[in-house]
Parts: sequence; structure tokens; C-alpha cells
Amino acid sequence: MNFLKLTVILSSIILLSCQQNKLPVQPEILTAEYEILNQTESERGYKIFLEFKMNKEIDIEAIVLRNKLFPFKEKGIESDCCYLIDHYFPVHSQIIQNFESPKTDKRPDGIIFETNGKVYFYEIEFKLK
Repeated sequence: MNFLKLTVILSSIILLSCQQNKLPVQPEILTAEYEILNQTESERGYKIFLEFKMNKEIDIEAIVLRNKLFPFKEKGIESDCCYLIDHYFPVHSQIIQNFESPKTDKRPDGIIFETNGKVYFYEIEFKLK
């Protein structure tokens, strides 16, 4: 009988922990593209074009692309139905003073956003332009 109670308790804990990791809202990705830009040897990076629908107010924290974490504290362009990010993220630069390379991130490509005070990661498959 004790074994049965222990099994029920462990199952409940596992089930509840899985539900907490589930995203409360998921963006509908309309376009997710990037291109590699080389502006001579002095600057290289990615131009990201991301358009998605979201039914809640969000704050974008960062974008993960090709194992690099690009902080993105801007709101992006917001219309009635969509968010649009059209931004250049340098990976190497001798032009920008005190440039720091983006940090390495082991997660797959995706977007990190915040809603209702909680931070979530949503995996996105970016296509090379």
C-alpha cells in the first residue's frame, strides 16, 4: 500500500512539473529568415527577419541563432496582429567600439520572451535566405 501511495505522489509531481514548463502562449510564426552578412573583414553578422502573431502582450528578451545568444531588448515593430523583427546582429566587429561577441548558447534556434513576469523559450526553425 505504501508503494502505491509513493507511486501516486511521484507521478503527480512529475505531471505537475511537466505542466509548468508548458508555454502558456505560443507564437504563430509567419516568417523566420536570416542571412549572413559580411561587410569586409571588419564586420560579420546575421540579418534576422522574424514575423509572428501573438495573442498576448510580450517583451522580447533575446534571439538564439546558430548557437549564439543575441540580446534584444527592443520591442520590435508591433501592428494590430503581429510582431516584426528586422534587425542586424553582429558576430564580429572591428568597427563598433568595445564590441563584445555574443555569448554561446546550447539551445536550438528560437526566441526568448517574457509575458506576465515569466521568461519562456520558443524554438523556431529559421531559414537561410
